[in-house]
Amino acid sequence: MRLDRFLAAARATAKAADALVEELAARGDVVVNAHTYGWPAYEAFHRRFHAEEPPDLVCLSMNPALHGAVQTGIPFTDAPMARDLLPGFDRLVQRPPALATERVEMSGRKLRAWADQALGGLHVLHRRILFVTACPVAVLRGPRLLNVPLPALRGRRRRAADAFYQEPKGLFLLGDYAGGRWIRIARVHPDVGRIPSTITHHPAARISNETKFHDWSLALSTLEREVTGTGPIPGS
Repeated sequence: MRLDRFLAAARATAKAADALVEELAARGDVVVNAHTYGWPAYEAFHRRFHAEEPPDLVCLSMNPALHGAVQTGIPFTDAPMARDLLPGFDRLVQRPPALATERVEMSGRKLRAWADQALGGLHVLHRRILFVTACPVAVLRGPRLLNVPLPALRGRRRRAADAFYQEPKGLFLLGDYAGGRWIRIARVHPDVGRIPSTITHHPAARISNETKFHDWSLALSTLEREVTGTGPIPGS
């Protein structure tokens, strides 16, 4: 992986997401681009873990959630976890005061528990796996700021999200990602370089319906198969 070129492509994707924020705006929702304020942490994170050796695998996050990458800019981390992984985190990210929280992000915590058991720790996990964001835009709904996955949007807003995910100039060009099927990556930006072709979702969960995206027993067993090379993805 050519890290500088990968980061340049990711930065271009992050900047393009500013227009998507405007397209997804709606009454009652807070829509933010987490890389508007979180990019320094995202870049520093990748430079820390991937500057010397390329990763073995890519795991794809569809978009940030409130307690996770909205706080950090980094997929599958919350603020306390980011401080552990990235010294100086609080100097790198200027979180919007209205959204700042120290609550844990459950996806990341499950991933950490698995990494501790299967790989010997979170730092090992992040050296071996490149965690990337397909779209840095979060849609947070209502007074509780509930996360709305972009594929769960409807009408004009869903079409805008689809168009962003399927933009040929983006970092990743997504194929079908709904209806209970595996996400397929139609194309990876050439600046990502030579990385194994399997790229997975959250981090490897089958989408069971339009609103339920997490199956962690499947996700973690799939990650173990991928990282250890013990077999193909179930259903592939």
